[in-house]
Amino acid sequence: MSEPPMKPHRGKDIRNVHSKKTLSRVKDDHAKLQEEYNRLKKENEDLCALNAAMAANINHFATLHKQWQNLENDNKHIASHYRAFFSNDKWNTDMINHKIRLINNIRKVLRENNCRIEDDMPENRPRVEVSKANRNPFELHCELESCVVRSLLKDWKRDAAVAELEMQEQAEIAAYQKC
Repeated sequence: MSEPPMKPHRGKDIRNVHSKKTLSRVKDDHAKLQEEYNRLKKENEDLCALNAAMAANINHFATLHKQWQNLENDNKHIASHYRAFFSNDKWNTDMINHKIRLINNIRKVLRENNCRIEDDMPENRPRVEVSKANRNPFELHCELESCVVRSLLKDWKRDAAVAELEMQEQAEIAAYQKC
């Protein structure tokens, strides 16, 4: 007896669904899919680790950037202070150079006019009586220069003290205005 032919089930032969060949193919496909799933799962874990490392790097970069900005602000602050210091120092140097030029001009005028220094000396200074024969014109010039230098240095020290007080007052006013 021959078996009656099976009716096709939607165009397929259902007898092949349970065949050994089909089951082994399904098992192979399942194994391949499981391998792919495991590979993707491992890559996902790696990506999560990289993402965490990147977040840590971003936080570290933000901290470094903030430190850099603080250092930059400190640098600007220090530079402004030094700029004021150097400009004040330059002003003092210019004043000293001006006094030196003034003293040199006085020496030049004294040499040109053969000025009698002893007539120009202040009266409150003790005068040492020296005979005319022993008096050296260079010593007379030195006496006058030392007198001039003393008076100029007094003026310069007073001017420097006044300038320093003015700068302190301006700094206090600026600090008060910032508050």
